[in-house]
Amino acid sequence: IIPESLTARLLNLVNLDVHSNQLKTLPNSIGCLSKLKVLNISGNSIEYLPGTIENC
Repeated sequence: IIPESLTARLLNLVNLDVHSNQLKTLPNSIGCLSKLKVLNISGNSIEYLPGTIENC
């Protein structure tokens, strides 16, 4: 699990690689990472992306 509070501290994050970590969800706050260019979630069990991801 990626905590909602963690993304608030990572506002300048450009590359997030969380592949093969047995994740099932992403926090809604992932959409707040406006500088994020690369998101690698391969090898996880994520069934859907939060609607906030459209903000990227």
